[in-house]
Order: sequence, then structure tokens, then C-alpha cells
Amino acid sequence: ISIYERLCSYMRPAKVLGLALNTSGMTETEASSCILQTQEELALPVCDPVRQGASVLFQAIEKHRELLK
Repeated sequence: ISIYERLCSYMRPAKVLGLALNTSGMTETEASSCILQTQEELALPVCDPVRQGASVLFQAIEKHRELLK
């Protein structure tokens, strides 16, 4: 995550607020397990936007925008 933030911050500060996973090759159970594990490891919102929609990521962006005000 820090690599992405550093690469993006050459223009202005950047922060990873969440993660979208592609779990298309997994069963529903495997995908859910992978998402939960990743979320716990990174302490960030994680979802597969195709399976679940992106509302978790949208909420993270909105929360961050509110903190910047």
C-alpha cells in the first residue's frame, strides 16, 4: 500500500482508502473468506465490486472527504 501511495503522491498526497479484489475465479465461500482475510490484514475496507457492489469503497471515500473538511 505504501508503494502505491508513494507512486501517486508525486503530484499531490495520496492515500489508499480501500481495496477492490477480483475474485472471479473463486467460489462464493472462497471469495468471502479472501475478502475478510484481506480486510483484517490491511485494516481497510475490501470488496469485490462485481460480486458485492462498490458501496463499501464509496463510503470510505465519503468518510475521508468529511475528515478533510
